[in-house]
Amino acid sequence: MEKENRAWAKARPAPYRHVTLDAAMNQSKNVLSRRRFLASYLGLGVACAALLPEAKPAHASVPVPRPSVRPARNFPVLPPGAVSLESYGSHCTGCQLCVSACPHHVLRSFDRGLGALQPALSFENGYCHPECVACSQVCPTGALRPVAVRVKKSTQIGCAVLHPERCRVRTEGKECTECARHCPAGAVMLVDAQGSRMPLVDEERCTGCGACEFHCPVGPEPAIRIEGNAIHVRV
Repeated sequence: MEKENRAWAKARPAPYRHVTLDAAMNQSKNVLSRRRFLASYLGLGVACAALLPEAKPAHASVPVPRPSVRPARNFPVLPPGAVSLESYGSHCTGCQLCVSACPHHVLRSFDRGLGALQPALSFENGYCHPECVACSQVCPTGALRPVAVRVKKSTQIGCAVLHPERCRVRTEGKECTECARHCPAGAVMLVDAQGSRMPLVDEERCTGCGACEFHCPVGPEPAIRIEGNAIHVRV
């Protein structure tokens, strides 16, 4: 009997507490405040996550980080469709539409003393992909003529030049295959030289896309760079 009384005492509801209307409202406000705080916190987390850079897949081609400077070139590397330095210089008004249209962010404006900031290719942030002709499709003045992808892939806008004294194969004694591995035209080969494999550029195949310069791990100035062609030629 005593066990049953103890069990009943544990099971019975807690004694009734008198709660005033003001206390109930204050309790509700506290609950709502906590909910609003949690909602704001979660909303801030979602917003911050949206601002984070998109993660790249493991197989994405990412160059080795290096401090970079814009290499000095004898001739600027002009966009596909420019035909020649003379034609481009006399038609380009520096409207920057091609710069805005470039999805790979390789067009930069340069002041060549002609009164306009005329764009040319620069490879600190990427290279000119063979299948991309976006810049040639938006030029309103004819400085860039529309180019088909198949024509672009066989047009040389510049050519890679190796500076072996800066190549890490020579300076560090390490094998490096970045320029050859990333060349979409297969224009950079590795050949035996003094017991090491050094890059060699096939000038007949190089299109001047800048992939080798972009992926070169040597800094601040890459060991391989693109020299622009005064006249674009088919290869």
